[in-house]
Amino acid sequence: MKIILRKYIKKTTGPWLLLISTIISGFVITGCDSSDGDVAPKENFVKIYNNELFDITYNPLDVKQAADGSYIILSTANETDTYLLRVDEFGEFISDTTISTPYTNPLSELFLVNGDYHFFSMDNVTLSTYLLKVNLSDSNQTPELVQSFPDIIYPLHASQVPDDGFLIQSYNRDARSTALTKLAANFNQSWQAEYEVLEDVEGSIIAKFAGTGERSLPYFTGATDDGSVYFLNGFFNFSFSLLFVNGSNGDLIGTLNGLREETGISAAVHLTGDQYALSRFSFEENFILPNGAVNIQGNDFSGEIGGNEFPEIQPEAKVVVKKLDINGTNAIVYGTETKSKQMVLYIYDATDGSLINAKYFGNTNPYEFGNFALTDDGGLAIVGRTFVAGRFPRIAFFKMSQEEVNSLIQ
Repeated sequence: MKIILRKYIKKTTGPWLLLISTIISGFVITGCDSSDGDVAPKENFVKIYNNELFDITYNPLDVKQAADGSYIILSTANETDTYLLRVDEFGEFISDTTISTPYTNPLSELFLVNGDYHFFSMDNVTLSTYLLKVNLSDSNQTPELVQSFPDIIYPLHASQVPDDGFLIQSYNRDARSTALTKLAANFNQSWQAEYEVLEDVEGSIIAKFAGTGERSLPYFTGATDDGSVYFLNGFFNFSFSLLFVNGSNGDLIGTLNGLREETGISAAVHLTGDQYALSRFSFEENFILPNGAVNIQGNDFSGEIGGNEFPEIQPEAKVVVKKLDINGTNAIVYGTETKSKQMVLYIYDATDGSLINAKYFGNTNPYEFGNFALTDDGGLAIVGRTFVAGRFPRIAFFKMSQEEVNSLIQ
C-alpha cells in the first residue's frame, strides 16, 4: 500500500481552504503487502477540504463530473446557504462559491441539461422554487437563474424522469397537502397534483430547511423505467408514506403507508415490472430489500414488506440507492453510514437480490454519507462529510478507480 500525504493552501473567493489529500490503494487502511502497485493519482484519491473559518459547516449533497474531467460538488453551507465546489480530475481545488440569498436550501441533485449542470433551490423569503445553472465559464461557478416557480412552495426533492422532464415534490402550507409537479424537458409545467395531509406537519417540513438539529425525513421522488408511474415519499393522511401516482396526470394509484413519522421507506428505485429495490426504517432500525415485489395499487403498510435488518446502519441515516452497470453486472448499490461513523456502499445483484460486497470508507474521523456517481473512467466518486478534529463538518471526496469498482463484483 502506498500512502502519500500532501497539504495545499489555495486562495478562494472567500476563506482559505486547506486541502488534505491521501492517495491509497484501498480507502480503509489495513495491513497489506508493500509490493502493491502504484496508483494513478486521478484514478484513486481521498480529499478533505478544510476551512480555517471554524463557524462554517458543510453538508455535501451531490457530485458530478464535468466534460473537462473536473468535478462539481453541490453542498449546503451553514445548513441553508448554497455552496458549489469545483475540483480538477485529481481532486485539487479549482474554485468555490457560496450564495446565502435568495437561492438557499439546494435540493440534493445536479442535473445535466444541454451540456450544463442545473439544480433547484428555495427562496429564503417566499419559500418558492428556483432552477439555476452552474456556470463553468465563470471563475467561481456563480449560478445563473434559469427559471423561477412561484407556485411551488417548500421544495423538498427533485428528480429527472425518463422523458427528460422533472418531478418536484413540495408542500402546500395553505392547503396542508403534499404536492408533486411535473415539468417538461424545457421546464414548462405539465401538471401539478396534491395529496391531502390530515395533520399540521409544517414543523417537520421546516426541520429539513432550518438545520435545527431535528430529524430531516427522507423525501424523494422517482419513476418507473417507462415513466408510466411516478412515486414520491412524503406526508399523506396521517403518516410519512410512499405514494405511487399516474405518470400522465399525478392521480394517486396506491400507497405504502408508514406509521406517523416513526416508520416508512427511506429509499427506492424501480427495477422491472413490480420489482423495486427499497430500504425502510422502523423507529431506530433499518432494513434493506434489494429486490422485492410491491403492489403499487394497494394501500399497504411499509412494515409488512420485510427486508434484511442492518443493525450497523446509523438510525435516521441518509440512504441513497441506484442502479449501476458494473463490469457487465446489473448492480443495485446502496450508500449510507454506519453507527461506527463510516460511509458504506452495499452492492447487490439486481437479478436475484444477493449481496455481492460491501465497501467502507473512513476510519479516523467520523463520516456521514452524501452521494455517489459513476465517473467517466468507469470509477466511482463518493462524497460525504467528515468532522475535522472531531467537530468541524467538512467535505470529503473519495475517488475509486475502475479496477477497484470492478473488483467489488468479482
